[in-house]
Amino acid sequence: MWMEVLEKMDPDSKRQFQLLIGFAIFAFAVVVSYFSVVEADTEDTPQYDIYLVIDVSGSMGTCMDGSYSTTCYRVGITNDSPIVPAKKAAVEFVDAFQLDQSSDHRIGLAIFHGADRSPTPIAKIIVELDNNSKKLEAGIEKLKPGGATAMGDGISIATQSLSENTRPDAQKVIVLLSDGMSNVGSDPLIAAGIAKDSNVTIFSVAYGPYADVRTLKSVASLTGGKYYNAST
Repeated sequence: MWMEVLEKMDPDSKRQFQLLIGFAIFAFAVVVSYFSVVEADTEDTPQYDIYLVIDVSGSMGTCMDGSYSTTCYRVGITNDSPIVPAKKAAVEFVDAFQLDQSSDHRIGLAIFHGADRSPTPIAKIIVELDNNSKKLEAGIEKLKPGGATAMGDGISIATQSLSENTRPDAQKVIVLLSDGMSNVGSDPLIAAGIAKDSNVTIFSVAYGPYADVRTLKSVASLTGGKYYNAST
C-alpha cells in the first residue's frame, strides 16, 4: 500500500514523506528500546531528564530569496521545508511520554544555529525541563530556521541545563538532531566530552542527505548513546 502511495508522489513530496516516516520510527524506537521498563515496580522505574536539541539553521528552511549554493538572503518555511516534518516528529516524541504533573520524566527544548552572515554562535533554551507537554509542543511549533550550524553550542547549553537543573536520581539525556555540518561555535566533540563527564547520554539523528554523519556518530558513541539515520 505504501509503495503505491510513494509511486504516485512527486520527488519532493516523496522525500518529505519518507523523512516524516523515518522520524516517527526514530521517536518510537527510542522510547521502546531505551526508555521502556519491563516488569518493573513503580519505585524501580528510571526517571529521565531529556533535552531535545534541534538544528534550526538556514538549511532546515527554504531559501526564498537567492540560493543556498551562492547566497541566500531570506529563509522561510514552506510545506516542503525540512523543518516541517522534523517539528512533527518532535511533537510525536513528546506525546509518546504522555507527560503530566505526576510524570517520572521531564523534557526540555533547545535550539542551535548562528547569526546570519556572522560567526556568532547561537544556542538557546526554548523550554526548560518540564512535564508540560503543551508548553513543549508550543515551543516546537514556533521554531524558525536561519543562520549557520552551531552544533557544539547546542550540546553545551543542554548539558549545562541538565547539570544545573536535573534531579539526582534522573538519567540525563540529549536527543540531538542536525541536517548539516557544524561550522560555527564550539567543537561538537569537545562539547560531547563535557557531556560525558557530566553523565549525559546523547542520541543523535542525522537528518537528510547532507548531515555530518561522522560527527553525529561520534558524539553519540562518546557518551554511550545511539546514532540514527533519517535520510529517507
